[in-house]
Amino acid sequence: MQNCTLAHVIFENSQRFYQFPTLYCFSTASLQPVDMYQAKLLGGATYDFTSFMNACSVQKWATYTYAQQFFLHVEFLGAPAKIQLTYAKAYDDHAQTYQTSYEIGGTTDEWQTQDIAYELDKDVVVCGFKITTTSDAMIRNCYYYTSVAPEHVCTPELALCTTTFKKESFIIKNAHMVRDYILASSEPIAKHFSMHIVDNGRTLKASDVECAGIVLHPNPNAGGSGGYARGMIEAMRQDMPATHVLLMDDDVSVCPESIMRTYAVLSLVRDTYRDAFISGAMMCLDAMDTRWEDVGHMTEVGQCLPLKEPVSMAYFQNIVRNDVACSHQEIKHIADNKHCYAGWWYCVIPVSSIKRFGLPLPLFVRFDDIEYSLRVRPKFISMNGIAVWHMGFNAKYNAAVERYQTTRNSFITQCTTHIASGHSLVVRFRDLAFGLDLRKFNYEDARLALEGFEDFLKGPRYIMKPGTVEERFMYAHKAAEHLLPANEFKAQLKSKLNYTLSDVYGSSYVAPVGNEYNVSRSLKQRLIDLITFNGQRFTWLARSKSEPAIIDAAGWTYPSGIISQRTTLLVINGLNGSGTIRTRDVHAFRELYHRFKRDMKFYNDHKAQLERAYQEAMPEMTSVEFWKNYLGIK
Repeated sequence: MQNCTLAHVIFENSQRFYQFPTLYCFSTASLQPVDMYQAKLLGGATYDFTSFMNACSVQKWATYTYAQQFFLHVEFLGAPAKIQLTYAKAYDDHAQTYQTSYEIGGTTDEWQTQDIAYELDKDVVVCGFKITTTSDAMIRNCYYYTSVAPEHVCTPELALCTTTFKKESFIIKNAHMVRDYILASSEPIAKHFSMHIVDNGRTLKASDVECAGIVLHPNPNAGGSGGYARGMIEAMRQDMPATHVLLMDDDVSVCPESIMRTYAVLSLVRDTYRDAFISGAMMCLDAMDTRWEDVGHMTEVGQCLPLKEPVSMAYFQNIVRNDVACSHQEIKHIADNKHCYAGWWYCVIPVSSIKRFGLPLPLFVRFDDIEYSLRVRPKFISMNGIAVWHMGFNAKYNAAVERYQTTRNSFITQCTTHIASGHSLVVRFRDLAFGLDLRKFNYEDARLALEGFEDFLKGPRYIMKPGTVEERFMYAHKAAEHLLPANEFKAQLKSKLNYTLSDVYGSSYVAPVGNEYNVSRSLKQRLIDLITFNGQRFTWLARSKSEPAIIDAAGWTYPSGIISQRTTLLVINGLNGSGTIRTRDVHAFRELYHRFKRDMKFYNDHKAQLERAYQEAMPEMTSVEFWKNYLGIK
């Protein structure tokens, strides 16, 4: 039998460790990191490592891999202490403790080691351990491991591919993390790991990031899809071709242990999960304990949602329930499992899938990861501790992405994968993108949604021309509504309305920024608002109130009662105080609405031809030859 490490117990000297220590340890006294794998236990206390980052996901290890036996290795220095093994089943709200305890410690000049076997039944979801100390102590090099037959151990070649556009600080930090903690480690991954940095902005220097195992690739600005396509190509043609490609966003913070656990899964993976995608969780940078999403799904009406509700991983019951091993087929009463996907903030794809199903579509950004999962239809692997910290979607609304890119790319994806239905996407486009912005007098962003739809109507050859999707994305950024910086917005309020921000927030019709507060309307008023598009057509039906209403700038909010009958809206980004004034413009509404009806007639007349054209272009658009020509590489 061969021993294989599954997961290390870690102590990051990072903001997230100090801000949310229960991600790592539940304790009754302080724990002080010395380095990634060593910590001081301060004072007589209990330290429970059955946490998001430091518990062992035994049920998932047993499901995805050949690991069936589980062991704990502990190294300890200090006053006498006892170790107790812990475990939890699906509905436990605290760690259960085995009766047997193991004595350790009693010396301050010699490290002691202890290896303990777990005896677990199939209902155990996670296991861990707790240490009860009598005085100051230290632990180091603690890890969980398994023992398997040698024929069940393989040696994957894992290539991390990240694409960036002028986000040097994140990329350089992550490259140095890979260099110092992975490539320089004594773990098996060190000799079978590479990192490809695709620089769409061409602003990085090789000296900033390159070393043995890390390569910089200057690239045309082809967006995330073009950057990841380049990374996949380079991974397949490196000296030792990759067996798996790890796609990771540029603007994330990642713990090296997440990558090491990923490699451990690949080394022991069962044949039934050999073609699965590993989907790392998105933890929120602005709320570091919150797991936003690991696997997502698209509903039958085309809405993209996390498969599991976002929750805090600082609470024990969420740690357990997040790690229950069940196939997505078993939860189809919650969501249509046929439409699950893995986001490319952290996603491992087998190279065998790339060779079989091709490279990404040239979509620039948004929906490239969704389309790829829906094209391949893989199984998914997710696990506590395999994660990145990323700015949450709710905190970074971008109209160029949400209106132009999402509209164009969702219709393209519907043509190539048959997700949702054309009618469902039309309804979402009409009511929740174009129509929503019209009701909030945001004519610039409503126009962007229309232009995204119109570019879809041009067919696949339009996006296949090198440079087109970049040009259109840059145009969308310029054409989107731009909020004034806080000081300029204050001046605009004063000059145009003789308002101060205090006046604005004192209004009885204020929508608290970032909340779902609204005011009620009568059924009659709701019908009038619906028919008149908030007073912009059939104006003889509408009433107008001169007092402005204030709303959140995020495009997906719809405080329908607050904006009802208003002619002026004050739009504020509560994160930085920027804002703008919107006014009802009946002429702009008419121009855009007539354009929408014209576009919909064209779509209804040519829907079948468009779908056929995109499907027929798929083999070419996703081929290595196409992408080499598109990116200008040999």
